[in-house]
Amino acid sequence: MTKTHIYISPACSGHDTGRYHPESGVRLRAIKNALTGLPTSRQLAFVQISPSVPRVLLARVHSDAYVYELESMAQKVSQPIFLDPDTLLMKGTMLAAFAAAGICVQAVKDVLAGKVENAFCLSRPPGHHARRNLAMGFCFFNNIAIAAEQALLAQKKVAIVDIDVHHGNGTEEWAKGKEGQVDFYSLHNKTIWPATGTKDEGNITNVLLEAGGGEKTLRAAFKDNILTKLKQSRPDLILISAGFDAHKEDYAGGNLSYTTMDYGWMTAQLRHVAEECCAGRMVSILEGGYNPDSLAQSVAMHVQSLQGEWQEDEGINTKNEFSPPSMQEIREHTINRQKLGLPSGLYIEMLERRLGVFEDIETYPAWMKELWKSNQKCLGNWLQETLRRADKGQYLLARQALHYVYSVVNTIKASPFEEVTRTAKEIPGLSKFCDPDEPLAPEHYEKANFRGAKALAHAIQSARAEL
Repeated sequence: MTKTHIYISPACSGHDTGRYHPESGVRLRAIKNALTGLPTSRQLAFVQISPSVPRVLLARVHSDAYVYELESMAQKVSQPIFLDPDTLLMKGTMLAAFAAAGICVQAVKDVLAGKVENAFCLSRPPGHHARRNLAMGFCFFNNIAIAAEQALLAQKKVAIVDIDVHHGNGTEEWAKGKEGQVDFYSLHNKTIWPATGTKDEGNITNVLLEAGGGEKTLRAAFKDNILTKLKQSRPDLILISAGFDAHKEDYAGGNLSYTTMDYGWMTAQLRHVAEECCAGRMVSILEGGYNPDSLAQSVAMHVQSLQGEWQEDEGINTKNEFSPPSMQEIREHTINRQKLGLPSGLYIEMLERRLGVFEDIETYPAWMKELWKSNQKCLGNWLQETLRRADKGQYLLARQALHYVYSVVNTIKASPFEEVTRTAKEIPGLSKFCDPDEPLAPEHYEKANFRGAKALAHAIQSARAEL
């Protein structure tokens, strides 16, 4: 049996998003409970350290200006700062982000040095959506890209396999152009946010799945598009962006109907390839997964598979004491957010999935229709308020706001948003403005049609919700 090392840091719990946010500290506690209850727990080694990511590695993935802006805001924060309506910066966030990336780097160091057979990084906030100059999707630093840079410094070829239900857009952006050094594979729901990862390109392989596909579709796609290519490329190290939000019981992910067994199977397949190609060297890094119970069970199965002890017909009873907030609690939280003027699309989608009416607007109850109407007004007001910060020189927040709206517009298909989509696509330069590699200065607003951005905000505010 392989002795799998679990890398953790107390600082990762310091990013306190609150009980109702899906990416909360409850996730870590649920996973720890599950892992310590495994029959193979004696072959787990918990490595509790408090590292901070080396700045030289951080600078290879994120710009100095971006890191400086985040740190500057964090030093002054008294109330949470909404970089976008779902990604919160608060006291403790930066320490957690530095620690999350740091433990991933340490795990790669130890595996490459032969000190550790394989590792699972129990890290948060997650990272695979973080772009060079943008935080998004609960992510601040791209943990797996930073960890991969450690391997590249050691002149090792890296394969990254992303099994999160959402496309790892930040990781793909970083990996592009690194042929011969990095191969990136993403297996994700093709119809949901962030609406990227739609084609293969050089060292990038995107495997697009549809909601409800389940075991048969998953396993065929995984074998044909990932395992075959991995064996051909023969990496020196396999990194896993381990998201568990494709599980059929996850209430905040896009449902691909995976089971706990599916996660064990995928991990076992990757472990076999690693043993064949790179002496078993693997590091798995936590990404999504938001129902504490299904997350804990899936991670336990994943880790047991890293140990080489997974069996197809064996379930895991984690005896987990954590449960997601009730629908009534989420509904009340959504209403309270909207009273404060905060968009709440994420929370309404959580309710949709719990009700089983996601993307089936004919079955929406009346109260949910009202939530969506209110959400559009909140989104317009929030965008306008955030853009005003550009006048104060807070360009990161303005860019974050526009990028958020642009990504939402590119994802939504329901009729209430058709007017928003049409208006957004008529704004000259909006997509370029949202490019995190573009310089952001006062004159750039004029080039990007700042009045067009205000028109988008007005369109969102006035769009009719014809459900």
